[in-house]
Amino acid sequence: MANRSMDETNRSGLVVGIPAFNEEKTIAQVITQARSFVDEVIVCDDGSDDLTSRKACDAGAKVIRHQRNIGYGAALSTIFMQAATKEFAALVIMDADGQHDANDIPRLIEPIRGGAAEIVIGSRLVERPRCSIGGCRGAGIKVFTKIINAVTGLELTDVQSGFRSYSCRAVRSVLPYETGMGASLEILLRAVHGGLPITEIPITIRHRDGLRNYQYSSFDHALDLTFALARTMVHQSRVQSLL
Repeated sequence: MANRSMDETNRSGLVVGIPAFNEEKTIAQVITQARSFVDEVIVCDDGSDDLTSRKACDAGAKVIRHQRNIGYGAALSTIFMQAATKEFAALVIMDADGQHDANDIPRLIEPIRGGAAEIVIGSRLVERPRCSIGGCRGAGIKVFTKIINAVTGLELTDVQSGFRSYSCRAVRSVLPYETGMGASLEILLRAVHGGLPITEIPITIRHRDGLRNYQYSSFDHALDLTFALARTMVHQSRVQSLL
C-alpha cells in the first residue's frame, strides 16, 4: 500500500513515538513512513547496542537514549514525558520493527480529533481476516483481553496492541510505571479509572521474520503481564479506599 501523505493542516500537532531496542535494520524506514503523516517523531532507544540511535537520528527523529535496557514500559514512559512538555493534538505509538503500517495513522487519530475517544487501540483482531494470531501468543492475547474486559466493563479485542493513539489529556493522565510489557495493560486500567474513553479500530499488520527484540518468551511475557495487572489493580484499590 502506498503512503498517503497528509496535508499540513491535518498533520498539525501530531507526534509519533517509537520505543526501540536493537532495531537498526528497520527503524529508519519506520520513521520515514511515519513522517509523512505527522509533525514530529520521537524515538526512545532503550539501551540498544547497535546503530538504532544513529539511524533514527539520521532519519529525522528526535532521539532519547536510555544508557541501559530497562524495558518497553520505561521507553513508553520516556516518550510520554517528552510529549507532555509540548502541545499536540495526538501522540501515536508505533513499534520499531516495521510491523505497523503508517497508512493507518489517519484512521487511528480520527476518533481523537472527533472527540469520540482519548485513547484509540489499533486492534489486530477486530477484523480477523486481516490478521490471524495463533499459538501461545494468540491465546495469551485472548486471555488478558477477557480479564481486562471483565474488570473494566469494556468490550475490547486486543489489549496488548502496541499501535495506539493518545490525546494530550491521556498522555498526561496515564504515564505508565510498569517498566516491562505490562505497561500496555496498566495504561488501560488507569485510563478507565480516570474516565478516559477508549475505542478500537482495525489495523493492518506486516509480519516480520524472527522474534521482535522486545518480545520475551511466552512464559516470561505472560508472567510480566500478570504481575503488572495485579500491581495496578491493588494500587487502584488502595487509592479508591482513600477517597
